[in-house]
Amino acid sequence: MIYRRQFAVLKYAAQIPGLERIDLWDGWILHAHKALPVFCDAEKHLLLLGIAWQTQPGLESPEAQLSALERGADGRYSREAILRMEENWCGRYVLIADQEVFLDANGLLGVFISAEGIASQLALMAEILGLEQKRYTARPGARMNWLPAPLTPYPQIRRCLPSQTYDLESGEVRSRPLLVPLSLPSDSPDVLTEEFLRVSDASLRNMAQKLSDCALLLALTGGYDSRALFAMLKHAGLSFRAFNLWHDHFSAADSALPAQVAESGEVPFEQGARDLSKKNDELEQAYLAFTSGLMLDEDRLFYAYGQYQSLIAQHGRSALIRGGIWANAVESYGSAFQADGPNDVFYEWFGIPRSSLEADSLAEYFRWTEEHPEAGICPADRFYWEQRCGGWLSAIETGFDMLEDTLSFHPMNSRYLLSILLRYPREERLSKAHEARIARAACPAIAGVPYKVEAGKKSRVAFYLQKGRMAVKRLRQYGLKRTVLIYKNIFHHNKEKNQ
Repeated sequence: MIYRRQFAVLKYAAQIPGLERIDLWDGWILHAHKALPVFCDAEKHLLLLGIAWQTQPGLESPEAQLSALERGADGRYSREAILRMEENWCGRYVLIADQEVFLDANGLLGVFISAEGIASQLALMAEILGLEQKRYTARPGARMNWLPAPLTPYPQIRRCLPSQTYDLESGEVRSRPLLVPLSLPSDSPDVLTEEFLRVSDASLRNMAQKLSDCALLLALTGGYDSRALFAMLKHAGLSFRAFNLWHDHFSAADSALPAQVAESGEVPFEQGARDLSKKNDELEQAYLAFTSGLMLDEDRLFYAYGQYQSLIAQHGRSALIRGGIWANAVESYGSAFQADGPNDVFYEWFGIPRSSLEADSLAEYFRWTEEHPEAGICPADRFYWEQRCGGWLSAIETGFDMLEDTLSFHPMNSRYLLSILLRYPREERLSKAHEARIARAACPAIAGVPYKVEAGKKSRVAFYLQKGRMAVKRLRQYGLKRTVLIYKNIFHHNKEKNQ
């Protein structure tokens, strides 16, 4: 396997196809694919792997900030200074400073840990250790269609969480805050929106400058997340195109609304069809091997049907702009949590057996969050941030590394921007009204496009049949009492969202 855009940092030189070697400090060696951007200082003690850009207007680029960083009296770089710097960065990257490893905000460029060092990809680390390649298989029909961190299918390999850093020399895992302090005159939605757009303008313009050789292609659906991102791109004055790709669960809103948004905002839009006769099983298997099957999602089929490949063939070198991180602030998994952690039917709601690799991994995760609490974020949002984005979404982003001339980014992958979102009133966040507010302020031209369309009788019947089948499955698996408790939690959570 060619490990495109991947890296490993080891204490010895390994022979890994496609990876070039750079000597670092004290015998550590970076192994990196030539398509992975690498920045390092003259002493090779500061390493930026991947692509990062600055979100704050007036501040220098990450590379310039690292070049200007000075050692303290103890001869080391200040950890506090590094945390202050990178809280304002966005992108998909890993930073190594004095052997301490820092992930991007949501860990979208992964860090897998073993006794030999670290690697950005599970399959790569398994090969380094001489282990037989394993693919994780998500449980069919389970709500958790990814393997939660920190465990992996290999006892010898663990995954670093977004709220963690890792010390290469000592093996110590340390806590990193997810949120950053904000100095704003108030937490009123108007003040938050003004600050959000001020920073997102600078961030997106820096992103466009960093990706100046790429066509910017926005993945646009019928929902709130991508529409807010559409409006932000317009507000920043960037030139881009919008697209979506047909799939088996295409909704009426996804079919009708993106074209309306694009037309109202005067942005070119294209809808990519799926030729059902062109599925390539070899491509699907290659995708599963590259990602170790760590998530089960539609993106593997986009790849297997050649839909992304066709899109890139039309536009040349491209950056796919995606909006999957907004949900860190909307309590998407609120039905499975209470105020201080998972509720009594958490495992049943996600469809996870109590005795399983997933349950063992989550037990470790919840021990970590109990030992390292964080004010300003509820357990449901922290779980989405660290597990859904740090696990599921990160694996999807790894899949994009297979494509030549293609980069994928989530412009919300910034601790500063996410900290602003989590300061909006909870009632706005639960209904995503804060996203609609940002979209209206950023691009008034699209304010008249609705967020819902009539799905039609056939779609409604299919929806209720699916829900009925799920209810029957839960009754058989968990019994009446626990099934009633699951739906009671769902009812209360939906009631909160709709208030």
